[in-house]
Amino acid sequence: MNILGIDIGGTKIKSAIVDTDSGSIVSEIYKVETPSNSRPKYIIPILENILNHFKNDLIFQMIGIGFPASIVKHQIISINNLSLKWIGKPITAYLKDKLNIQCHVINDADAAGLAEITFGEESCKSGNVIFLTLGSGIGSALFFNGMISPNTEFGALKINNRIADDWVSNNARVTENLSWQEYGNRLNIYLNHIKELLSPDQIILGGGVSNELPKFIDYLPQDLNIRAAFRKNGNGIIGAALAVDIQHAQYKKQIVEDTGIEPATF
Repeated sequence: MNILGIDIGGTKIKSAIVDTDSGSIVSEIYKVETPSNSRPKYIIPILENILNHFKNDLIFQMIGIGFPASIVKHQIISINNLSLKWIGKPITAYLKDKLNIQCHVINDADAAGLAEITFGEESCKSGNVIFLTLGSGIGSALFFNGMISPNTEFGALKINNRIADDWVSNNARVTENLSWQEYGNRLNIYLNHIKELLSPDQIILGGGVSNELPKFIDYLPQDLNIRAAFRKNGNGIIGAALAVDIQHAQYKKQIVEDTGIEPATF
């Protein structure tokens, strides 16, 4: 099924139509700069513009949104790289009201990891797998045997008396003009810390810098199974759309269990 996925990041908001059966992006990727003032009143018009851009492709009136925040019971409890004015908002109901469309909102790194677990290599479907997005900050998703533990915040770990978000993100690499070796050495320290805490079977790197993995992988821990995400920086869009599909399947299952009747549409 074709669903609109939106990936809200600290620097860009990316969106596209996704075929959730194959995990393929079937439209152009529409990118908009995230405004420096990222309060809700400045983000909502951008989302409205995205909906208008894809209005002819919205087969189902429901969209998936990856949001850089911890979301518990549809409410934002903490947020990274966007305004703190989002904290406390009942995000699903809020966006449905503002955009006049059904929404499913999921943590952005969880969305990207969900796409990887579903459409990536078979090896990531078992064992202890950590998905990290290296962008404006560090997003994280934790899976065990394909099941997610939502809303992890491994970017909040402290490394060398600095928060990892500020020290190991791609934004830190660009801002501090680090060479690939310098960046790889920092990431090496961070991933070794992750190894000590969680003993992962596999670490998957997403975000924009994952496109450049060959330039710094030699500086990373050689005893860890590390690879780039299958769609690199597109995983977030795919996962946001996929989360809608999964929610829809769960909804249909519940309807069948309650009534014995299978609904044909949303």
